[in-house]
Amino acid sequence: MRLILIVNHTSLVEFVFATVMPNKFLWRMARRLVFPVADSSLKKPQGKMLKFFAPRVASLSRKRDDTWHHFVDQLESDSILIFMPEGRMKRPNGLDKDGKPMTVKAGICDLLPKFSGENMIIAYSGGLHHVMAPGQSFPRPFRRLSVNLECVNVDEYLASFADIQDDRARRRAICQDLENRRDKYCPER
Repeated sequence: MRLILIVNHTSLVEFVFATVMPNKFLWRMARRLVFPVADSSLKKPQGKMLKFFAPRVASLSRKRDDTWHHFVDQLESDSILIFMPEGRMKRPNGLDKDGKPMTVKAGICDLLPKFSGENMIIAYSGGLHHVMAPGQSFPRPFRRLSVNLECVNVDEYLASFADIQDDRARRRAICQDLENRRDKYCPER
């Protein structure tokens, strides 16, 4: 597996979900892991720590600009990518920092074809507000975590949307499907 999606992104400490991965996979990740982080998050003290967790941390702006294209272009055939397709964190009130409902961003549609022939893991987070909510400085240790995992073949997943001819409609359908899966499979906290 080279693609891991974490949905229901609620905290900068989601790296704790690595504890459910086999050690052999963690060693592979230590050499090949790439993950994007919002440039605004990297400026925060917790964000600066994230640079120590992967060989390649890609700083992204909130716009579909050169930072996005550079990130997509730097993915190599052996890269392992951890990606939060919602593109922002859910606050304890269930909305993003601007008060909008959480949606999956269409950027995931740019990434999926790069993992053709592979399986992806979708990690459905139970949420980590009880560990460290956005805006908090320090995590609260020794809290119960919950995550559900699903293994999905990327080619089969994309083929399930092949009958949608319009590219924009297909992208919207993929985003909606991931939101539906999130709402169905994320464990309650």
